[in-house]
Amino acid sequence: MTEMQRLVAGAVSQDLAAVDPAALAVQVTRYHSAALIGASQTAARRGKLMRKHNALARRLLHRQDDYLRFTTDFRVPANNNGTERDIRMAKLGRRYPGACAP
Repeated sequence: MTEMQRLVAGAVSQDLAAVDPAALAVQVTRYHSAALIGASQTAARRGKLMRKHNALARRLLHRQDDYLRFTTDFRVPANNNGTERDIRMAKLGRRYPGACAP
């Protein structure tokens, strides 16, 4: 669990309306700094892997509000593991009829 997830979990468990703004600002600054470092370190885009890493860093920067929405809207899950698991099981059922049968 990341520190941002801990902040959100703490706010939810204490029935607060929002995460502590100062603590969240520290974490958002760290997130943004890490993405900037990643983008600058892979700016040369030499090779396929470096291009992928650069694209990820740029995506993290440009879609920061989307990726961190769980910190302001507690209805949004911090990750999509449950959704991916459901999709995977549905695909498995398509490949192997009866695999998802109760």
